[in-house]
Amino acid sequence: MNLRRITNTAVALTEAVPDLISDALPASQVAAAIERGSFRPAEDEAIAYWFSRYLTLRQDLWDVLQDVDDEVHVELKAIRSLQEWRFFVVGFAAACLLIRLDRFLVHEFALHTLMQRKLNEAFPEYRIKRKQYSAIFSAYTDASNMMRLNDAIKLVRKKRRKIRSLRQDEFVGDIVGQMPKLLAYLDISKRSYLKRALAYLRHKWRRRGASARHKTMFALFEVGGRLAAKLNPGKEKQVTPAVQEQLLEILQPGDIFVTRHRYALTNYFLPGTWPHAALYIGSEQQREGLGIKVSPPIAHRWRGAKCTLEALRDGVLFRPLTETLNVDAVVVVRPNLSHDGIRTGIERIVRHEGKLYNFDFDFFSSDRFVCTEIVYRAFDGLENVQIPLTDRAGRKTLTAEDILDLAIDTPMFDLVAVFGYPAEITRLMVGDSVADVVERSYR
Repeated sequence: MNLRRITNTAVALTEAVPDLISDALPASQVAAAIERGSFRPAEDEAIAYWFSRYLTLRQDLWDVLQDVDDEVHVELKAIRSLQEWRFFVVGFAAACLLIRLDRFLVHEFALHTLMQRKLNEAFPEYRIKRKQYSAIFSAYTDASNMMRLNDAIKLVRKKRRKIRSLRQDEFVGDIVGQMPKLLAYLDISKRSYLKRALAYLRHKWRRRGASARHKTMFALFEVGGRLAAKLNPGKEKQVTPAVQEQLLEILQPGDIFVTRHRYALTNYFLPGTWPHAALYIGSEQQREGLGIKVSPPIAHRWRGAKCTLEALRDGVLFRPLTETLNVDAVVVVRPNLSHDGIRTGIERIVRHEGKLYNFDFDFFSSDRFVCTEIVYRAFDGLENVQIPLTDRAGRKTLTAEDILDLAIDTPMFDLVAVFGYPAEITRLMVGDSVADVVERSYR
């Protein structure tokens, strides 16, 4: 194993850890999220991106420790040679940085259960699995880890002169120079450890109870939702291919479909006259015209006739217009955003394509989506758009009619077209009268 390479990695990590900590979501934003009971999409994305960096950095530190362990085959008290001391210094530095990183997460960044719950989510777009926060908390309070670190600290104190003599060493001199700062990262008193262990037990039992309740409710919602979706009668839909062609002439990427089925059983489960929403993301040509940048796998799936992004019981998928508009009535809603805003909104929402449907209708989690969540996570926080969530049955939610309300009552969205409801709207209606018709349809 190349000592120079391991040492260079450790030195780089001594700089990267403080930088990562300073890049965390500011305390003021965390406090605002706690007060409202949820994170906004931009905050959600910032946390996921930061946490992916955190986990990468943490794994790098563990890799350094593993590399050192592979090289030094003697117990701490048996370290004698210069090379062994060099490896010990590198490993001790990595351990100090690991403690600092985990302490920040546990004792500074994720003090509130809201943040803990968020960090326990899966973030598939970053390949982050569920319950990462709980795993880190468990490792942070592990007794065997603490004992090993305690032995290392005793050795540093006992052999401080030997370690100081390495300040000019070509390999570990820079690390030895930072030893006072690294030592300041540590706190393994018995009292401190017991407090950590008790905190972990409280977290473990609280999450176990919450998880059991969530799984029960999710199972009930999923069974009911799937059953209702399968029992839709197969009647011919009012939005015919001819109407779809008329819509294509006016549609722009970023337009929102708010839709209705006349006889769907799901109308009895979902609130309002207008229960469903989907997003028109445009054709390949329109994507290129807007300069929308996506990864090659997403571009491969978003091609041909697929021009909408919609969350249904089979998940969040790219779909053809004929599938999304296989409905009886539709309202077209347009965000009041610049081309840059529309491009940003579409770029950030299509990264979620392929996720599962959220039968629990919970907007807190971003690993599963309900239909209107596509609109929320695409556009909230862009330019003048601030989409409020409403408490319903103990959850922060957004209904399709909430989107219509925003189009009627605020300048954030415009009502572009309506067809099929009320019953007398038998042709595609556009223009100033759309708002009056839509308002009468459900208010």
